Amino acid sequence: KRRSDLRSRVEALLQDYLDLDSEFTIRHISRGLGYDYDYLQAEPDLIAYVRKLIVPHNVKVQKRRQERLLARTNQLLEELHYSNEPMTLQMLAERIGLSVTQLRSRTELLDMMQSALRQHRAKLKAQRSQRESSLINDAAAKLAAQDIRITTNVLFQEAGLSKARLKADPVLRDICRGWIGNFAPRD
Repeated sequence: KRRSDLRSRVEALLQDYLDLDSEFTIRHISRGLGYDYDYLQAEPDLIAYVRKLIVPHNVKVQKRRQERLLARTNQLLEELHYSNEPMTLQMLAERIGLSVTQLRSRTELLDMMQSALRQHRAKLKAQRSQRESSLINDAAAKLAAQDIRITTNVLFQEAGLSKARLKADPVLRDICRGWIGNFAPRD
């Protein structure tokens, strides 16, 4: 009689857990019955029955969780493609609900994010270089129109840029080489 009652209570509790979209163990069932976590260890037949239901349920839950995580990651990487904001791996991980440590254990997601971040950073670098090139060209044209000799200091001051950018960006170096030492035509 006691075994029959226990099995009925376990089946009812199992149904409640199976309806949830979360993983659970035999210990959860024991605690749900109001007993210590190892209470069901004395019932090997009941444990085998419970395991037969728990294992496939937990596998399905894990699979659905992975699918949702992959969908969130793909959506985030799509948004990143159109973003012009600087981004770090930690920021991406947090947006999908993981820590960087958790992300590192999921190599497929980590590889996807690192690749997307490299592309994103290259895009931002190219945009910055283009923007600063335009500033330098405009400043140089303005200086030439004012008949002012163009030097690195004068050019970068007029453009509102730091000279450190000259070392950091080879495109800016090439543009400056074209302007430095040029004199405005004199009439």
